[in-house]
Amino acid sequence: MKKKYDYFIYYFPLFAFLFIGMGSILLSVSLSSCSSSVKNPLLLCADSLMEVSPDSALSILESISSPQKLSRADRALYALLLTQARHKNYVPLDDDSLIKTAVDYYGDRDKSLRAAQAHYYWGATYRDMGRTSFAVEEYLKVAMEAYRKAYQILKGGVEQIYPLRGMARVFLLQNEKDSALYYYQQALDCAVAVQDSALMEVLYYDLATIYNEEKNYIQANKYVSKAIETMGQNK
Repeated sequence: MKKKYDYFIYYFPLFAFLFIGMGSILLSVSLSSCSSSVKNPLLLCADSLMEVSPDSALSILESISSPQKLSRADRALYALLLTQARHKNYVPLDDDSLIKTAVDYYGDRDKSLRAAQAHYYWGATYRDMGRTSFAVEEYLKVAMEAYRKAYQILKGGVEQIYPLRGMARVFLLQNEKDSALYYYQQALDCAVAVQDSALMEVLYYDLATIYNEEKNYIQANKYVSKAIETMGQNK
């Protein structure tokens, strides 16, 4: 299990980048559905400032004097935004009771962007609390869901290679190597179809790494050779 955590720590910036990227793609949909139920203008203001000025967002949220009197929808968004603002301002998250309010309200991570955000920051909270195993599982689940949504958006174009490779990575981190191989192969097939030699080279190395871990050295050497050959074509 320790090896899985080591992989996760190595790839964590990728997950964070992906999550932020998916947020920018889907946030408008989420905000339009959220604004109809959220009544407090301070929450909407803090939400709009979160990416560009998280310190201002935190100040606005901390100025709300009686959050327990907010409506249920407002309390959920308040809990999510306050956790998010604290995280962005490097304030340690040492209690999960706040973010649990958002997790319970928004439900399963695949229902909406807000639900995915709630689960992401639930993982961040447990990471700060030192509960690594729970944090890893939450991050991986959110990452997989984000990759799947990205794939649905990008399917049919050359850009679909990136979420396919992302899903393969998550399966690899979960030690599901057969699934990882399947998605790496799907990504490679797409790269070959459009003759993107740079992506082909990367994916050959990805496949070689898995086969090497499986001690299938014949296949590993085969893909290393293909990667080297492709690299030579790029010069």
